[in-house]
Amino acid sequence: MVHLVMHLAAEAKIGGPVHYRWMYPIERYLSRLKSYVRNRAAPEGSIAEGYIVEECLTFCSRYMEGVETIFNRPTRMIEESTGVVSIMTLNNKEWTQAHRYVLFNSENINRFREMHKRLIEDELRKGHNRNVSDAIIYKHHMEKFCTWFGGHVMSLTGADKEREGVSDTLVALSKWPYIYVKRFKHYVINGLKFRSVNDEANRKTQNSGVSVATDGGNTYYGILSDIIELNYSDNIKHVLFKCKWVHDQHRRGYRTDEFGFPMVNFTHFIHGGDKMIDEPYVLASQATQVFYVEDKRHKDWYAVVKTKARDVFDAGVGPQREEDDIYSFSENVPYNISSNEVVSDNLRWARDDLEGMTIDASIIAERDLHGVNNEDEFIDDESDNEDDNKDEYTEDE
Repeated sequence: MVHLVMHLAAEAKIGGPVHYRWMYPIERYLSRLKSYVRNRAAPEGSIAEGYIVEECLTFCSRYMEGVETIFNRPTRMIEESTGVVSIMTLNNKEWTQAHRYVLFNSENINRFREMHKRLIEDELRKGHNRNVSDAIIYKHHMEKFCTWFGGHVMSLTGADKEREGVSDTLVALSKWPYIYVKRFKHYVINGLKFRSVNDEANRKTQNSGVSVATDGGNTYYGILSDIIELNYSDNIKHVLFKCKWVHDQHRRGYRTDEFGFPMVNFTHFIHGGDKMIDEPYVLASQATQVFYVEDKRHKDWYAVVKTKARDVFDAGVGPQREEDDIYSFSENVPYNISSNEVVSDNLRWARDDLEGMTIDASIIAERDLHGVNNEDEFIDDESDNEDDNKDEYTEDE
C-alpha cells in the first residue's frame, strides 16, 4: 500500500476524478445479478433467465399508461419548485437593476436598445465634445434606457405600434414590474436545485454556487444571495437570481492555478460605483451551478468544480460536441494534458542518502534449506554474559 500511494498522482492525472471510473457501480450491479439466482445448482442459468425477464418487463412498461413505471416515475427534482414563498419589497436601486437586466436580455428589445444607444451617442458627441469614450456612452445608455423605453412605447399610437412591431409583451415590459416581488428559499431549474447562501448556513450541502457564461466568452462566478420573481402586469413573470460576483480584473478575485482549475476569492466582490454599473441579477435560466472547494494551501481561495444535473442529458453527446463546451464532463478534469501525452512514471524508488548493502543470496538460501532459525542466529553476547554473572553470584551467595 505504501508503494500504491506513489502512483496515485499519475493515475489521477491520466484518469481524472475517481468517481468516473470506480468499481462501486459495477459491484452493485453484480450484486443485483446475484439476486436473480434461485437454483444454486444452476446459478448462471438463473442469472440469464432473470435478466431476460427484467428486459421484457422494461420493454413492455414503455407502452403502459396510467401505471407508474421506472420511465414515468416523478423525478427527484421537480422543475420550478420553490419551497417557502414570501413577499418582499424592492428598493429603488434593486427594482431598477432587476428590470434593466430583463430588458437587456430580451431579444425582441434589441432594436430599441440600438436606437437609444445611437441617441445617447449623438447627444454626448455633439458640438466639440467628440472625444467621449464608449464606456461613458454605455454607462449613460444603461442608466437611462429603462425610463426612455417606457416613455417611447407609451407615446406610440396604435398604428405606430403595428408598424414598429410592438407586441403586448413589449407593452407589458415597458410598464415596469410590480415593486412587490415573490421571494423563494430555493428554486429548481434545469434539474438543479439552487439555494440562497443564507438558507444553507446550517446545512452540510452546498447549492449557492453560481456561474454565468456571457456571449463574449467570459465566465463569471459568484454566490447566490437571493431568489425573486418579477411580475409584469400579471402577464409576464421572470425568476431572477441575485448574486455576489467575484472581481475578475487584475487577478484579484479570479485566477487559474497550475493544474488549470479556476480559483476564486470571495474577499474581492464586484461593487457598483460611479465608474461601474453593478449588475447583481441574472435570469434563473442562464445560471449554472458550481461548487467551491477550499484550497488549503492558499488562504481565502476556492477551487471551482462544475457539476451537471443527473436527469439532464445533452443532445450533443458524441462527435458533434464542441471542444470548447465549458459545461461538459471533461471540464471537471482541467488538467492541461492531451490524450496523446504520456505521463512519466519513472521515479527513483531507491534511497540515495545511505550506503547500500550487498547480501549473498546463496548463503540465505542455504541457511533456509537447513532450517536455521533467523532469530537464533542473532544473540546478544552481552546478554549471555549478564546471565552467566547472575548465576555465579547466586552460587556464591
